[in-house]
Amino acid sequence: MAIDLFEELWSERKGTVNSSYQNTYTRSFIVHTDVIEQTDVAIYDAIYGHASCPQIGDLYPGDDDTYCSNVSINPEQDDPQTWRVVCEYTSNPDSGGSPSTDSGASPPPQVSTQQQGQEPADRSADPLVRQPDVRITFAQFPKILTDLTNSAGDPFYPPITVERYRPIVSIGCNASSINAYTLASYVGKVNSTSVNFVTSTGMTLQFAAKSARIKGIQTEPILEGKIKYWRLTYEIEISTEMNGNNFVGWDMRVRDQGFRIRKANGDMVQALDGHGNPVTVPIDLNGNGQKNTAGADPVYRTFDASAVYGTINFANLPGLGFF
Repeated sequence: MAIDLFEELWSERKGTVNSSYQNTYTRSFIVHTDVIEQTDVAIYDAIYGHASCPQIGDLYPGDDDTYCSNVSINPEQDDPQTWRVVCEYTSNPDSGGSPSTDSGASPPPQVSTQQQGQEPADRSADPLVRQPDVRITFAQFPKILTDLTNSAGDPFYPPITVERYRPIVSIGCNASSINAYTLASYVGKVNSTSVNFVTSTGMTLQFAAKSARIKGIQTEPILEGKIKYWRLTYEIEISTEMNGNNFVGWDMRVRDQGFRIRKANGDMVQALDGHGNPVTVPIDLNGNGQKNTAGADPVYRTFDASAVYGTINFANLPGLGFF
């Protein structure tokens, strides 16, 4: 079997650029074989292997940002020797969609979520200059109510906890390169200084110093046209913890309690109850290692977030240099 005709149908060329700046094109060809071949696979192999047939990954003529992503081969009605070949091109070969409709191929979620809510005039086709996108959710955490006491004035043991919620700010951004080991060292760290910025949608985010902690970082390689980049998503957990009118954030504030006390000479000894027996629950301390006075307000010790979690300057985070 040989192919005696392989011609493009110029009138069926189509091109689309959608709101995510994804280019899609369609080219159609008419193919004729010199004999009737009963084996479909042999026909497909012959047509796809022909010198005039675009191959998966080939660039669209005149556009070095758009690749052939799909080649379909179908018989023409009532003619077993004539076949139609439709080649589809997209600027994002990972889109998984088909540009066979006028709306073009759907970009992958990592691309389609970029620039959402942004004015069309402010959007960019270059992923490396796009502003980060932001989403906010809320995560549950147990809050210990340390100020509650029983009728004798002692703290409950174990302490009472209730459900509270913290904002989780997801910031997606693009970077031309990353260092996985460096990113790993950022996870769990707290912002050392106050940061604030206006997002692409006009929303202002303000992170007070030691209020934002990196909960996780997701990375994924993306290819858009001929631009290769990394899609980064920072999951940042915000602590709104307050002590009266004083902001605590990710500093650790712990009620001063224990099973031992410090004597005047510095020795540590077992705390005893009123009968001279070792205590079986932690007792309140006064901030200097001695037993707190009965009826006195509980004392709390504060440990700086830099000592507990470690801190970094968020301005150094890849893709977020606009902080």
